[in-house]
Amino acid sequence: TNVNGKLFYRASGELWSRNSSAVTPSMVKELGEGGWEGAPLSLTAVGSTLFFTAVYAWATPGPKVSIGRELWKSDGTAAGTVLVKDLVDIPVSTYNDYAWGSSPVNLVNNNGTLFFSANDGVNGQELWMSDGTTAGTTLFTDLTSDSGSSDPQNITAIGGRLYLTAMSEAKGREPLTAIDVFTPAAPTITAPSGTTPSKRPTFTWTTSAGAVSYDVFIKNNATGANPQVTL
Repeated sequence: TNVNGKLFYRASGELWSRNSSAVTPSMVKELGEGGWEGAPLSLTAVGSTLFFTAVYAWATPGPKVSIGRELWKSDGTAAGTVLVKDLVDIPVSTYNDYAWGSSPVNLVNNNGTLFFSANDGVNGQELWMSDGTTAGTTLFTDLTSDSGSSDPQNITAIGGRLYLTAMSEAKGREPLTAIDVFTPAAPTITAPSGTTPSKRPTFTWTTSAGAVSYDVFIKNNATGANPQVTL
């Protein structure tokens, strides 16, 4: 996967990278120790960040720490390769020494936001989104009304919208209509360029259809001479 000219790939069960000018590749970070591997999957570029899923298993120093397959990100350095969020906090399995994870799949970049399917153990396999922070990694929509799973698959981003297939008890797996995932930018106020009373500030709100601007009328609370803010 190419991220700003750096190639990321999986080798020997771990995440490696190579710059176009580098003579030899290098391991980005070892997520597994001994017989365990990080086993990175679903390498996906979002801007200058690489998102991927991996298993973290480490035994030294101290007792073994294990996190099941969860969402990670990397800037290409060991220090910058970190767990985004542990969606399933379940102890290590006594069967295979690995904790269960949310197992994110179908990672897709949509206008700088990562969307994926995962199972947090509460809502079933549903659609999630992430901006790369713990707080910004949240359930986007639960397409079922209970703990069952809609199991979103074939997630595709086109023009700021997601297209996918999902399950329902009534119809089985069906394609969904487009899910609009547009997030509007914060509104801005443009100050008037002069002192003439007719010069008014402009309030600009960005919608999925583009930028829309409105004149702003200011009311004088003392006299009530001017109209209120009008959009």
